[in-house]
Amino acid sequence: MIRGGLVGAFLLGLGLASGCSVDSARNHYVLAEKLWADGRYQAAVVEFNKVVKRDPHGPLGLQALLRSATTERLFLKSHRSALEKFQQYVRLAGEGADTLAVERQVGDLLFEELGEYSETVKHYEAMITRRPADPERARYLFRVGRSYFFLWRFSESIATFERISREFSGTHWAERAAFEIGLAHFTSGGHRSGTENQVDETVAYRKAIAAYEAFLKTFPGSALRSRAAYGIASCYEELDQLDTAYRKYQEILESYPSPNVIKIKLARIRERLAQRGTDKPN
Repeated sequence: MIRGGLVGAFLLGLGLASGCSVDSARNHYVLAEKLWADGRYQAAVVEFNKVVKRDPHGPLGLQALLRSATTERLFLKSHRSALEKFQQYVRLAGEGADTLAVERQVGDLLFEELGEYSETVKHYEAMITRRPADPERARYLFRVGRSYFFLWRFSESIATFERISREFSGTHWAERAAFEIGLAHFTSGGHRSGTENQVDETVAYRKAIAAYEAFLKTFPGSALRSRAAYGIASCYEELDQLDTAYRKYQEILESYPSPNVIKIKLARIRERLAQRGTDKPN
C-alpha cells in the first residue's frame, strides 16, 4: 500500500514537473517574441532555444525551433546554425506544408548562402524523388544543373539542363536551361581537369556554338539573346577563327549591354591579326 502510494506520488510529481516545463516554455516563448519585436534578435534566439529545450517535441517547441532558425538566417546571417535547425525541424515535424517550406529554405541555404553544391544536389534530388508533382520541381532541377556546373561536372550539368528542356518545354525554365547548355559546353572547353576525362576543347567549343545557335533559333526574343551571340563569338575566338569571331562581335556591338567589352574584343583581335601580318579582318 505504501509502495503504491509512493509510485502514485512519483507519477504526480512527473506530471507537475511536465506542466511546469510547459508553462516555463510558454513564458520563454512570450519573452522571445517581445525581444524579437524590439529588434533584439540574438536575445530572442536565446529564448527560442530555451523553449526548444523545454518542449523539444511539442508544437510550441517546434514553432520556437522554426522561429529561431528563421531569425538566424534572415537577421543574424548565422547560416550554418540556421541550416542545422531547419534540418532538425524537418526530422521532427514529419510531412506537411510547413515541412515543404522548410525544405525549400534548406535548399536556399545550401545553394545560395553556403555554396555547398554536392549537398545541394543530394537535397534537391531527394525532394524530387519524394514529391514528383511539386510545382517547384523545375527550379530544383535547374539548381541541380547549376550545382554540377560549379562542381566542374559539366556532362552531368548538361544532362540535367537537357532534361529540363525536355520536361518543361515552352517554359522560361526551358529557355534558361537551353542557354546554360551552351555555357556549360563553352566553359568545359577552357577547363583543365587533369584527368583522363579531359574534354577536347575544340569539340567543346563547336558543341557550344551548336547549342547557342539552337538557343537563338528556339528563343529569338529572349533577353539572353545578346549573351548567346557573345558566346558564339567567343567560341570562334577560342577556336582561333578570328575573322569569323570579329564579324560576330561586330554584329552585337550595338545590342550588347556592355559595348565597351565588345570594343576591347575587336581591338584585341585586330592586334592578333596584325601580329600575323594581316592588316585587318576580312
